[in-house]
Amino acid sequence: MKKLLLSIFLLSTLIVFNACDPGTEENPCENDFDQKAMFMNMANNLIVPAFTDLKTKVDAMSMASMAFAASPNQNELTTFRTAWFAAYLSWQSAAQYNFGPAEEVFLRSSVNNFPLNIEETDANIQAGNYDFNLPDAFDKGFPALDYLLYGIGTNDAEILEKFTTSTDASKYIQYLTDVVLDIKTRVDHTYNGWTTENYDETFNNNTGTAAGTSLSLVVNGLTMIILDPFHRMPIAQKRVCRVIYFSFQRLVERLTYDTFIVSATLKCRQRFKTKFFILFYPTL
Repeated sequence: MKKLLLSIFLLSTLIVFNACDPGTEENPCENDFDQKAMFMNMANNLIVPAFTDLKTKVDAMSMASMAFAASPNQNELTTFRTAWFAAYLSWQSAAQYNFGPAEEVFLRSSVNNFPLNIEETDANIQAGNYDFNLPDAFDKGFPALDYLLYGIGTNDAEILEKFTTSTDASKYIQYLTDVVLDIKTRVDHTYNGWTTENYDETFNNNTGTAAGTSLSLVVNGLTMIILDPFHRMPIAQKRVCRVIYFSFQRLVERLTYDTFIVSATLKCRQRFKTKFFILFYPTL
């Protein structure tokens, strides 16, 4: 939390001092702030660790999904749910970095497009014909796993029946397997881009304040992760969760958000019992 707030403070300070008019006599656009050092710190201490943790959690979720697919029983279901929850929470720390390698694979819109389109998902399962490369589709990612693990029955017995004795059991297993594989493939691509393919160097050297610079990418990422819930939450409320917003503060400085403190917490239906699922705020 402290790291995130410090990063936002540094970005806000930099933006305020760079929100300038180069035509003025003193030309305040000229400054000696070391952006590269700031970006290196962000990459090394925030972004890469976030995607590293996400990859670790998604790998564990993938293993749990394969175990469940091979033997759909209560123990494997519980293990899979725990791994899914851990991976989904880890996603919250990486969601705002939807640029570079993540943007190449439409990471955010692929793993967390919400609310899930239940009718489309059910149709996909039955048809066995679907394309997860459509970024505007709402039939995949973590929300789809949420539905498959909790929403296709009124209790665990009914859910397990869908994967075992129902006539469409193989279809449910296949869809679940494909959803997990799609998440893992995109997360692996993003992680590799930041680590083995040296996108961190591109990010660190992309200084300046113009559109497309690293500063612009980070600020836009933070902006989108906060604004996105306001576009879609009224629809999502109808299906699974009651949204509670608190601690919201916004200050605009020359079309740039200066301060963000937005916490959007979902208190989901009984499946999470006393747990609160933090969906939108980039938690640490």
